[in-house]
Amino acid sequence: NAEYMGTGSKRGLVLFLKRVYASSVRSQSMPISSFGVSHLLSFCKFTAPFFLGLFASLFFLQRFEAFNNKIIAEKSRAVQMSEQERLIIVGDVHGCFDELQLMLEKVKFHETNDRVVLVGDLINKGPKSIEVVRFARENSARVSCILGNHEVKFFDVWDKVTSGNPPEGAESLKKIVSEMSQEDFDWLRSRPYYLTYKGYDTQDVIVVHAGFLPHTPLEQQQHEVMVEVRNILEDGTASSSAKHGTHWAELWNGPELVVYGHDAKRNLVVRQNTIGLDTGCVYGRQLSAVILPGREIVQVQALRVYSEPKSSKEAKEPSTDAAVDPSLAPPPLPHTQPSQTSVCSE
Repeated sequence: NAEYMGTGSKRGLVLFLKRVYASSVRSQSMPISSFGVSHLLSFCKFTAPFFLGLFASLFFLQRFEAFNNKIIAEKSRAVQMSEQERLIIVGDVHGCFDELQLMLEKVKFHETNDRVVLVGDLINKGPKSIEVVRFARENSARVSCILGNHEVKFFDVWDKVTSGNPPEGAESLKKIVSEMSQEDFDWLRSRPYYLTYKGYDTQDVIVVHAGFLPHTPLEQQQHEVMVEVRNILEDGTASSSAKHGTHWAELWNGPELVVYGHDAKRNLVVRQNTIGLDTGCVYGRQLSAVILPGREIVQVQALRVYSEPKSSKEAKEPSTDAAVDPSLAPPPLPHTQPSQTSVCSE
């Protein structure tokens, strides 16, 4: 009875019993003060059904509360599991499907709690470009990717081949055109040029293939810059070459943390506001990834050399010589709730 239970379990029960007893003795026209054995028997006779109902109600109420507490505990545990979600950003794969699978095994990729992001250049040079694209598409609920310069070149070759005007050269890309399904192609072509994530680091995280033009708003960044840039020249323009100018990452002051690939010559580069992950897996070196939160770097050795680099420098630079500044690499970060929010630039 809400009238009594709302006053507190013990006090409410006493009030309830007094009311029931008063009703029973009044029905016999007996004053409450003349209570005796016969009155007790009458009281028990009239109140027994009420007691049975009360005890049954308390029993079921207790069971309901236990069940409800179990549900609450399960919901709380589910929230805690979502808070443990990791963002695993993987460098240039270039068709190295086997090494990608080894990487997912090494980081213990959890299909429910983790999100994988590939930094572009999924295809070309390596042996299993189709497998990489199809894996990303079929697992797109937990695997995301952005466009790299090799995807952009591939789209141009696809358009020319399918229109009956195949280009000179580009044999590896034309082979991929002949093997890729229309469904895989349409999915790949719809990928963004960058993705933004919140909640995995003390800074917002942007994943892009090559980089950005510093001091330029994201919405004003050109697609060619995002897939090709390596250096910034003295006049402030972007260059795809690393021979002249300054590495764009040295000039990037945030506030976002930018994770990128594309620059295998420079290898692994870790700074406060940028992390470069292209460590030349397709050249027989390593496939690299960073896990957020915490900024843990994980590497998998290439199973073999799949493509000869254009310069001896790319072939000889080991990952152990990576430009990692310990003073700039932050300590592991306390966990924060990921938002999974992404911003795509088309």
